[in-house]
Amino acid sequence: MVLLAACTHATWNYWAKRAAASRHIVWLYSVGSTILYSPIVAWIVIFDRPHFETAHWLALLATGVLHMAYSLLLQAGYRVSDLSLIYPIARGTGPLLSFIAATLFLGEPANALSVVGVVVIVGGILLVSGLASAPHKAPKAGVAFGILIGIFIASYTINDGWAVKALMISPFIIDGAGNILRIVLLAPMALREPAELARELREYRTSILVVSVLGPLGLHPGAVRDEDRADRARGAGARARNARRKLLRREAAEGENDPAASHRRRADRRWRHQPRGDAADLSALSGARCRWLPGNAPTERGSARR
Repeated sequence: MVLLAACTHATWNYWAKRAAASRHIVWLYSVGSTILYSPIVAWIVIFDRPHFETAHWLALLATGVLHMAYSLLLQAGYRVSDLSLIYPIARGTGPLLSFIAATLFLGEPANALSVVGVVVIVGGILLVSGLASAPHKAPKAGVAFGILIGIFIASYTINDGWAVKALMISPFIIDGAGNILRIVLLAPMALREPAELARELREYRTSILVVSVLGPLGLHPGAVRDEDRADRARGAGARARNARRKLLRREAAEGENDPAASHRRRADRRWRHQPRGDAADLSALSGARCRWLPGNAPTERGSARR
């Protein structure tokens, strides 16, 4: 999946470089991605019914701003320098800064193997871009754009990872929100020149189509993996809650006059007022059920001894 994401990302960057002269390429492929992936977003919204709070909206706003800045800077960088310089520096700086930020601020574990992997990747990128052998020949503008783009890559990587892992937002919703923000904010400039917009649409239609299709796919695989983990966690919590409801309904059906049921209801009331997680709640309730099985209800003398 990671190799697939790398291939799709490199492919659409190649076609984005071919459309470097276009002034409205970002707006055009944002519209294209929105049209292509809106059915998936609509499916998620209708059937998953995500509940968004303030933190969710802030995360979506942040990802929209960061991705728009990244997209505009990438096209500007491709206009002033080569793909072979911009792309390696940006894609090397981004993972390096993401690794450092995730380790320092998000508490993600870092071992010797991961550090060696980051060093090898960054070293390889420096060799490919030519900065290690002849740094004085590299255009300063291209290097500056590459580093700046890498900073935004690291920023949206951290934000999107937090949105998927902690807030459990679908990566398709994240990408869709970014597309909508770009469409809205860039529309005045794009629609001000309808003739130029139509010309660019004809001339760069292949680039627009490729970036519209592959751009979101290059962003989603890692986020989809994180979303799968979040889905499994949500599923485990839902199963625990359903088991708790069934157990409580069964307890209520056993009758008000059963001493064991009365003890279980008291145990349940104590359990419900304790701040526990779903798994701990189920364990506590199961333990109470085992202690107050019919025929094993404690006598007053036994209760006093306890």
